[in-house]
Amino acid sequence: MNRPAVVLAHGVAKRWGSTQALAGVDLRLDGGVTTLLGPNGAGKTTMLRCLATATVPDAGQILVDGLDVGERSDRTEIRRRLGYLPQEPRFSPKATVYEVVDYLAILKEHHDRSRRHREVVRVLRLVGLDDRLDARTAALSTGMRRRLGVAQALIGSPSLLLLDEPATALDPEERLSLREQISGLGASSTVVVSTHLTDEAAAISATVVVLVDGAVCFVGPPVALAAAAAGRVWVAPTAPVGVVRSWRLPDGSYRVVGEPPTGVPLVEPTLEDGYLWLLGTTRPAGTRR
Repeated sequence: MNRPAVVLAHGVAKRWGSTQALAGVDLRLDGGVTTLLGPNGAGKTTMLRCLATATVPDAGQILVDGLDVGERSDRTEIRRRLGYLPQEPRFSPKATVYEVVDYLAILKEHHDRSRRHREVVRVLRLVGLDDRLDARTAALSTGMRRRLGVAQALIGSPSLLLLDEPATALDPEERLSLREQISGLGASSTVVVSTHLTDEAAAISATVVVLVDGAVCFVGPPVALAAAAAGRVWVAPTAPVGVVRSWRLPDGSYRVVGEPPTGVPLVEPTLEDGYLWLLGTTRPAGTRR
């Protein structure tokens, strides 16, 4: 069994033109499943690209098992330990499902043809594509292509697994299957999953990292993030003003996150409530994007 990779990030900063994508991120990852949660544009994809050695930070340092992402001589060894699903994986439309994963296995130095074949079939079976080995990627649905990208990331049982929005375009059954797979990988890998879906973070991760405008504003278990909104969630008959967030429920009432009026009956907060409270108190009104 692999030992999970130890990842240390300190002061990681990255700018794209005039946009500060990352602003001094500090993280320590050592096994288990960690979710990067944040709104669109928070810096989640940039952080994963830096961890995956696809992007070199402008400042700061990232070490994977003591190997420096910023050092060219270390990056090849990091990539041997790495599985990565980018936000928008692309495949040759004429390639078959088997060929796509087999090609990546060759790049990852799986030279023994018989063993490589078994490994390719193994990961395709994990994502439910072992019955589509000869299918052209152009004929796959969006969800199937997403699962194909996950299969590529799983080749070789990497000790560091990075998945950028893996649940995108998956139907409910596929999402449940993916959750089961991811939750079982944390014993042998350090798994980092980026998402903007709070239900995904609650379901699969032991640790949640919330990124807002390129900075870390929360690190902790999902229950601790939910507890951030304790005493600040209630149900109102009409939509109130001057609160962090409110939304209409099926019965016509409104769930509200904010500072409650005196005497209002409070309800138990969820992870989503805690996340919305955190966003609302971290970013002043008018700056949210």
